[in-house]
Amino acid sequence: MLMKILRAIYEGTASITMIANKLNINKAIVEQMIENLINMGYIRKASLSCDTSACAKCSSKSSCGSGCGSSDIYFYQVTDKGKKALA
Repeated sequence: MLMKILRAIYEGTASITMIANKLNINKAIVEQMIENLINMGYIRKASLSCDTSACAKCSSKSSCGSGCGSSDIYFYQVTDKGKKALA
């Protein structure tokens, strides 16, 4: 299940709720597995900055609704180690 969650993040699934719905699992399980993936070094939690030039490259730009300027906006990035695990 960890690899399915990692792949969902890699493919641009934007939120814990979206991952839970996509994989048909409980949101609390997704949250715990995301913590595991962070601890394993496969993903990292990153803050969304208001530099909108980054939005052009984001696969979730059409559904983001980030509310630029909010300090509570974050997302997960797959690390090089995570990309290797998916290969």
